[in-house]
Amino acid sequence: VPRKERILKMCKIIEQNNSVAVGVRLFEEMPVGDRHLVGGMAPLSFYEEAVAQMADKIKIPVFFVFCTKSDAIRSSLNLRGKIYYLTDDEGYENATDSLWLMSMCRHHILSNSSFYWWGAYLAEQRYNNGIIISCDQFTNADCIPDRWLAVSTKPADSEKVIINF
Repeated sequence: VPRKERILKMCKIIEQNNSVAVGVRLFEEMPVGDRHLVGGMAPLSFYEEAVAQMADKIKIPVFFVFCTKSDAIRSSLNLRGKIYYLTDDEGYENATDSLWLMSMCRHHILSNSSFYWWGAYLAEQRYNNGIIISCDQFTNADCIPDRWLAVSTKPADSEKVIINF
């Protein structure tokens, strides 16, 4: 369990709400031309579809967005309701703290990231009735268990896929 007061306060907020962790991987550590090697970036339509599905399944979702750069996604993601950004540039740069906070969320929407995958998987051990919605862009389809919902990420030709950062 983390010891930082800020992390523990956020955990209480997560536990007191119908929390939905939203994992957005930007792949900023990879050259644009190589991102396809790991499945590529999930298009914005994935998040919109996943949020709509989640809103149909749970009441009053509170979103906790995990990403490295909040400025890159604030204007792009269309989330409904209360939103907290737990990003590097918001002071949540410690990977261990972020993974722990993700695992405290009841529900999950995740891109093709093993880091976010582990957050959802660990949360399942705590909440056996949580809903997990994953994009279908993992390079190994076996990464998405049958009990999770997989959303297609096939973007339209005109769709915005890359989030500017």
